[in-house]
Amino acid sequence: MAAARARELLRWRCRRGMKELDLLLERFLEQHYDQALPERQRAFERLLRLPDPLLAELLLGPQPARPHSAAIADGPGSGPVDAHLADVLALVAASMPR
Repeated sequence: MAAARARELLRWRCRRGMKELDLLLERFLEQHYDQALPERQRAFERLLRLPDPLLAELLLGPQPARPHSAAIADGPGSGPVDAHLADVLALVAASMPR
């Protein structure tokens, strides 16, 4: 029961009000989250705390994938960028249809 509630909360947090972001984040949640290592799950949860403009720039900008560390180091609740967060960003961006 608690796991289902946590999953629905994550799904709700994936809804950003920008269709492109919603699709990317929800796709990652459905296709990768459950099989991800706990470190990557936590990285995805940190990713969801980033402000929408920064998230859109990182995922939908001219070259999505591995961001420059300074771009997200100041995000709420995040310390310096780690490899798990960069990997999750790359996986989310890679799920975008080209």
